[in-house]
Amino acid sequence: MRILYRLRAFARSWFRPRELDAELDEELRFHLERQTRAFSEAGMAPEEARRAAALELGGFAPRTPPTVRGCCAGPRRSPRPAC
Repeated sequence: MRILYRLRAFARSWFRPRELDAELDEELRFHLERQTRAFSEAGMAPEEARRAAALELGGFAPRTPPTVRGCCAGPRRSPRPAC
């Protein structure tokens, strides 16, 4: 049973990486907002609460989609070296 779960997770990450990334970003945002709210209720200023929550979660910053000129364009099409 565990093998089937791992195989399914591998297939999902291989064939639907954007969906998986979106779900992860949504979950991280939820935890960031929840912790920010907790710090705000404890008396912190809103910006300070958000920064403290982000640091507590490991410096989380929402991901932005890669650009065409970024590392994903490949070495022949990008003016920068590939990652």
